[in-house]
Amino acid sequence: MDFKKKIQLGNTDLMVNRLGIASSYGAPAAAYEEAFDRGCNYFTWGSFIKGRSREMKKALRNIIAKGERDKLVISFLNYSHSRFFTERSVMRGLKLLGTDYADVVLLGWYSRASKRWIDGALKMKERGLVS
Repeated sequence: MDFKKKIQLGNTDLMVNRLGIASSYGAPAAAYEEAFDRGCNYFTWGSFIKGRSREMKKALRNIIAKGERDKLVISFLNYSHSRFFTERSVMRGLKLLGTDYADVVLLGWYSRASKRWIDGALKMKERGLVS
């Protein structure tokens, strides 16, 4: 299997490597940047419950500052189960990274996902906060 070959992410137009990285492993910023330099472009940047990795934030900001935002697929993981807190978390994450949109918002497990919660995520997409 070729891990450098990009594949389509689900039914989106996003092209990602088969291997992505999440922020909860405590890696230093240099490790995330090296992964990007080696072809990894899918990064999941924590949730407000566990906390977002400062090191991944630093790495993503560095990559964005180099003008390579379009090569990244940034995913936010959220377990808030509230339309209000989900949007608030995404907006704060965007501000912290210095970007105006996320590519993916993962709505964490919830046994009774409400229509309002899903509708809130779709509204963020309509507003261009999530691609």
